[in-house]
Amino acid sequence: MKIRTSTTGFKRFSDEVTMNKRFTPLEITKIRRRDKENKSLTGFNVSKKVVAGGTFDILHEGHKALLRKAYGLVEEDKSSSSPTELSPRESEGKKEARLFDFAAARAGEVLIGLTSDAMARKWKRRKIEDFKYRKKELESFVKKEFNIKPKIVKIEDKFGPTLKEDFDYIVVSPETYKTALLINKERQKRNKKSIKIVKINFTLAKDKKPIFSTRIFKGEIDRDGNLLRYKVC
Repeated sequence: MKIRTSTTGFKRFSDEVTMNKRFTPLEITKIRRRDKENKSLTGFNVSKKVVAGGTFDILHEGHKALLRKAYGLVEEDKSSSSPTELSPRESEGKKEARLFDFAAARAGEVLIGLTSDAMARKWKRRKIEDFKYRKKELESFVKKEFNIKPKIVKIEDKFGPTLKEDFDYIVVSPETYKTALLINKERQKRNKKSIKIVKINFTLAKDKKPIFSTRIFKGEIDRDGNLLRYKVC
């Protein structure tokens, strides 16, 4: 079997507790070695590639819901590929094969497209935090929430890497759903397979209206959707 390598792998997800329960230290070492050497394997159930994008200015609960869904898709796929405990009666050959398969299942990834400063200023009519700050906020949240370092790329237009790279899922909000449709339309023109669109609902504030960065900027709500002031009629 020909083995291809990639940059994704076991350390993208925090499964130390699960790993320690399922496998011996020697078996864990083998999994990590397999994963390091063989990141993407032909013939095995390799996890999915998910893409999500946005400005992510004033990172709020709506943004976090989008990211949780994106990483959740990879986790779901990964879990369905994870083996049960290895039986002591299994031959060494079978054990090796299952460890190899387990390592292969760690190869899923989420790619976050973050708008450049130029693109953000073009789309927004208010002050936007610069790219470096927005990226730092994203990294901080993802590391804290999922215990991994996110893969973030700068995008200069609404398509980002979606017309050149292949993805299994694109996660969007109702606000960006039309962009996802446009992306698939352009991919079809290039004879590329459509990306499955996963649309989440708006995250609502306490007043039952969507949480938007603009509302936070105006001082109507905080990042969690709590009301800060009421409009005088």
